[in-house]
Amino acid sequence: MVGAWKAVTTGIVVRIRLTPNACKSALEGMATTADGQSVIKARVSAQPEKGMANRSLIVLLSSCLDIAPSRIALTAGDTSRLKVLTIEGDAYALSKRLATLTLPE
Repeated sequence: MVGAWKAVTTGIVVRIRLTPNACKSALEGMATTADGQSVIKARVSAQPEKGMANRSLIVLLSSCLDIAPSRIALTAGDTSRLKVLTIEGDAYALSKRLATLTLPE
């Protein structure tokens, strides 16, 4: 993965740094982790208990990308702030939409 996401045969795989317990749920642009990985920054208002923050992240992404939540799967990082999700769909369209959503204002 060069950026925060990459195309795969079924859609895209995306890395996200999630902050739970936020005032509002939102995507907040891009960041670089301490080990140099690019990630999308996201905040959700849900608590990090019993998978609530992960479910809120999936709902947030599905809303932002205008796709069904069932097309998004958490593939790594269940209990970590760093998440890896697989999003099913047209890789080009999803990549273009994520690029628009994460541009600095």
